Amino acid sequence: TRSSNQIDDVIEGVKLTINGPGEVVMDVTQDAERAVTAIQDYVEAFNDLMEWINVRLSESATDKKSQQNDPYKNEDFYKKFGLLHGNSTLWQAKSQLRQFMTNPVTSTFSLKKGNPVLGAMEDQGFTGNSVFELTVGVRTASIEVTPRDTLQTIANKINNSYEMNHDPQGRQYPIRMASARVVNNELVIEASPGRKFSLAASDSVLDTLGLGTPFNLLSQIGISTESADYGKSGKLEFNAEKFVEALRKDPDGVAAIMNTTMEKMDEYVGNMVDATQVEVGNTTAPRGRIASQINTWQSEISTIDKRIAEFDRRLELRARGLYEQFSRAEVRLAKLQQQASWLASVVSQLSGNQG
Repeated sequence: TRSSNQIDDVIEGVKLTINGPGEVVMDVTQDAERAVTAIQDYVEAFNDLMEWINVRLSESATDKKSQQNDPYKNEDFYKKFGLLHGNSTLWQAKSQLRQFMTNPVTSTFSLKKGNPVLGAMEDQGFTGNSVFELTVGVRTASIEVTPRDTLQTIANKINNSYEMNHDPQGRQYPIRMASARVVNNELVIEASPGRKFSLAASDSVLDTLGLGTPFNLLSQIGISTESADYGKSGKLEFNAEKFVEALRKDPDGVAAIMNTTMEKMDEYVGNMVDATQVEVGNTTAPRGRIASQINTWQSEISTIDKRIAEFDRRLELRARGLYEQFSRAEVRLAKLQQQASWLASVVSQLSGNQG
């Protein structure tokens, strides 16, 4: 019996209100429309970024004259045109972002539930010993699974693993890095607060436990680099039908691979623009590469400004010195003119007396 006619622990994410006896037919479907729209928006934004990078990398300062008749381009545009041609930071960013979208992905989870398993592993047709790896941060525990193991003994092995309880120096963690429990005949693994874990195995042990994921490439869920020119542009193509099919097959797996990819990309972009100051030798510099490059350019501009100011000061001193020299020369010339006039008058008087 229940104290309320509302039930929320039968179907995850669904609340049922029981009003009376009778037959009910339920059709619970995955609402994929919002997910498809979100992915389409992301692919469009990603492609816009790749287009900007491709244009900046390819435009050359020598091509500037061919652009100067464009009435939609202002003077500031022409000053910047070609400055990022072949820029190594942009090349690296393009390459890394492309790898995020094409390389195999090891999905990470904060919590993951397996399939119902009754009895021992051998009752599920599992034969021979196997090992799967549970990784949290830099710590990886190898969990051995035998045919006689049950979900509870596997959970105990995870909870008692040295790597999940101790750091690399042997100090015990205040909170276990990841823990396991059995709920409704399902193995549940959960990372400690603020952390995530990944699972890996060379055989089917994770699939037997219901902890495997069928997706390790974004192309498997409909996101791939465009086929034109072997994907050299780095732009993406999105197959909505393939995505919806994957979503119906394993929504948690789709969410895991997307979240893992986005987290890695967000971390990379954040590190690129991170302006946090770190010690470098006897000085400090921004942590991020782009922020560091901007800091370098600003430093170079500051140095040039100082040199210009120093040249201006020296020019001013030189001009002042020349002005003073010319002023003294003018005074001397004036005196010479006076002396010349006096000599001329004296000579004139002498000439008159002789006559």
